[in-house]
Amino acid sequence: MKPKVLAIAVELLATFTLYAVVNGQESPHKNLNLNCEVCHRATEWTDVRFNHDRTKFPLEERHRNVPCKSCHNIEDFSNVTSECASCHPDVHQAKMGNDCERCHGFKGWEVFNVEEIHANTQFPLMGKHTLVDCQSCHVNQQQGDFALLTSECVSCHQ
Repeated sequence: MKPKVLAIAVELLATFTLYAVVNGQESPHKNLNLNCEVCHRATEWTDVRFNHDRTKFPLEERHRNVPCKSCHNIEDFSNVTSECASCHPDVHQAKMGNDCERCHGFKGWEVFNVEEIHANTQFPLMGKHTLVDCQSCHVNQQQGDFALLTSECVSCHQ
């Protein structure tokens, strides 16, 4: 009796697979070596949940809410880099290098610690300098250039 049950199960599986392929249910992921259930839920196929913590790029802060297709090619999820510029435009026009995390975090591009950034420069911010608007000293900031024209006191203080 077991061989008959096995034969029926194989026939049902083949029928289901043929039905799925004929009705457009072929996997859109051409290069993915994972079972569908790793990301998709059987109860709601569009409810995608993947544990990114198991990868080399765990999703932190604002990256947690980004749709997968924003960074990944749907056909080949492995074709992605962890460089910020692969998903985000470089407003600094490559003048600041590729180490975006030096100034920015995953909470948002506009959130950064100015004092900490300046601590690693030739002009650490101390005292009232921490209250000065960045563009007062970095006059070409809007063009992505954060170089100081001069760090001499007399340039700002008469």
